[in-house]
Amino acid sequence: QLQRMVETRRGLEMIIEGAATLYDLKSMQKLAEGVLTQIASLLNVECGGILVLREGAPRERFSILAGSGCYRHFAGLAGSEKLDPILRHAVQSAFERRAHEFQPKLSVLYLRTATAREVVVVLETSRTLTPTDRSLVEVFCSRLSVAFDNVILYEELHEANIRLEERVRDRT
Repeated sequence: QLQRMVETRRGLEMIIEGAATLYDLKSMQKLAEGVLTQIASLLNVECGGILVLREGAPRERFSILAGSGCYRHFAGLAGSEKLDPILRHAVQSAFERRAHEFQPKLSVLYLRTATAREVVVVLETSRTLTPTDRSLVEVFCSRLSVAFDNVILYEELHEANIRLEERVRDRT
């Protein structure tokens, strides 16, 4: 029990530090990469993974914002056509279930932002996650929706600012 408390304390400290770092990011790409890095660090395990964002219509389309480990080459793809069948099924079922799923070596995390965007993180780990690992990942994910909304709102504000500057330049 003491060991589990020590692991939980260490994990919560990492979540607090990691969340603060992620809230400062202004790019969706950097945020996605940071999430994968933070989760691997939190779990203290080598893992490969992808982070998928689904927004707007059509709802069956999504983009892979980041990849790590053996899945790094999937970063930047739009849609599921080029994913291997196991990853494609994991992502699509997470969007349908709208819940986390922990399998022996594959973990699928789901979160929905306040701006109605959906994010799925698929992690392939070298070991099965412990109940403590699962709890920490769930806490971490509960903090992520705010970080994604912050980046989305920042990007929208940045685009509006550019349009405003163009309109001012055109009128002058």
